[in-house]
Amino acid sequence: MSGSKDSGNLHAGHRDRLREKLARDPKTLADHELLELLLFGYIPYKDTNPVAHRLFDVFGGWQGLFDAELSALAAVPNMTYNAAVAVKAFAEAKARCAGEKIVYLRSPAEVVPYVESYFAGRTREELLLIGVGANGRVLYRDSIGNAECDSVRFDTREILAKAVTAKVNAILLCHNHPGGSARPSRDDGAATRRLAELLDGVGIRLLDHLIIAANGEIYSMNADATIASGKGNL
Repeated sequence: MSGSKDSGNLHAGHRDRLREKLARDPKTLADHELLELLLFGYIPYKDTNPVAHRLFDVFGGWQGLFDAELSALAAVPNMTYNAAVAVKAFAEAKARCAGEKIVYLRSPAEVVPYVESYFAGRTREELLLIGVGANGRVLYRDSIGNAECDSVRFDTREILAKAVTAKVNAILLCHNHPGGSARPSRDDGAATRRLAELLDGVGIRLLDHLIIAANGEIYSMNADATIASGKGNL
């Protein structure tokens, strides 16, 4: 018989349908459906719908579920110990996420200390890609480059792909010059202009490409009109 492991019964394709629903728009998932998705990997080959409903009946909702003892979760009929562990791990991740500081980069006054803090003490060149939303909230951050090299090179199409995948409105590039001035090389400028053009083609702005020197000097390609599209500006 072909198809998924839960094919051949009333719930054939159920897991695939929920996965597709999540991919389209997670907000359309009912609470029990979201919980089912979490349980799929830990309760294989069984219908998780009754288990999800039972968990909410027993613990009263998400908060009660997250506050429950591991043993109490595992004691619910048809739950597995590994599924209970997954729920507790998810609860801990949620708690840590709530404690994280939300970062907004809406002006040079906010950007400069943020990137200076990141590059402080780094002795190799490194490229930092920061993706922001429409309101300037940092949605994505990635370090690009080989820390074993004394210079940084970047693939413009790789950065484009990362920006598109992260669904950001704009990106900010920053890299450091630990042993010299903040002036860009000819390659820095040419690659940045190519990237700005690629991003512009998919509706993403390149706000700036900053270079941070160890002596505190900061160079802005946007301020120096290196970014030819002129569509930067924080």
